[in-house]
Amino acid sequence: MAQPAIVPFVQHQAPRGPRRLLAALLSFGAALPLAAFDSAVPPAQRSAVLVSWDGVGRERLRELLAAGRLPGVSALVRDGSQVDVDVTDHRTDTKAGHAEMLTGYGPEVTGVRSNTRSRPIPAGLSVFEALQRRFGSDRIATIMITAKAGNLGSAGPGFLRRGQPWSLVRPSLTVWDGDALRDASVVGQLALACLRRFAGQRFFAFFHFGDADRAGHQKGERSDPYAEAIVSCDRWLNAIAAELRALAVDRTTMVFVTADHGFDLARREHRDAPRVFLATDDPAVVRGGDQRDIVPTLLAELGADPAAVRPTLAGLPLTSIGPPESPTQ
Repeated sequence: MAQPAIVPFVQHQAPRGPRRLLAALLSFGAALPLAAFDSAVPPAQRSAVLVSWDGVGRERLRELLAAGRLPGVSALVRDGSQVDVDVTDHRTDTKAGHAEMLTGYGPEVTGVRSNTRSRPIPAGLSVFEALQRRFGSDRIATIMITAKAGNLGSAGPGFLRRGQPWSLVRPSLTVWDGDALRDASVVGQLALACLRRFAGQRFFAFFHFGDADRAGHQKGERSDPYAEAIVSCDRWLNAIAAELRALAVDRTTMVFVTADHGFDLARREHRDAPRVFLATDDPAVVRGGDQRDIVPTLLAELGADPAAVRPTLAGLPLTSIGPPESPTQ
């Protein structure tokens, strides 16, 4: 298995022509047309971007949307949908939330129960590896960029005895860039660099923004810094979508935005914060559900049968109203 490539941080040069105008608009938080995903593209020809806004609860998201402060999400769901997602089988924290978000399995399978009780996720369980098994690691690039060194880390045995959650998954990825504490401006630029690098092939990219979680812990869920951190993440959502358009891969690339957990209302902690969301430009997403449903949704919309995954996934695609019908014999 090839070792993961690391995308270097690249300082942007002064943009020219249309990119200069784009940069100017983004700097003022202007609403730009987001990527125009075409649902007529066959699933097996699509790419996808999954964005995690760490610590963003759906109540505050709705307030900011209603106030017109999240033009990126507003444009994303214009032709897609925004649905409620709940955390039901693990602690509402970063380690457990992202383990389920990116594997589809609860702590009894992943071993990730909370920020303080975890072990490395066993190799083969992640959505990245499921896509590689279905399509071949040379046919779909798998990308993971994170903003937290510990709870989304990949240090191996010797770190807290067992190692961090992503230490056994990391070697299978085309690109891993994590194990560092970063703000949105760094993660955003790394994300754009990855999109440019892999625009010529299929890809599944996961981009993690940790700003809202840090602001919530420091100032509280009702604070202005918490709201401003979410607005900052929305600007980078706009930038990601604008880059997909500039690279002419917007029609074939779905964009999904979710969160690992929310925040206890009006507090600086998330001990009981299971109310999150899934926003997407994929119109096939028609219902809300559980965090465990995110991986089956991604697999189905990328042309990989979730029912073929082993161990069996407990969740169902959010594109179906109920359990899928048995095929006609």
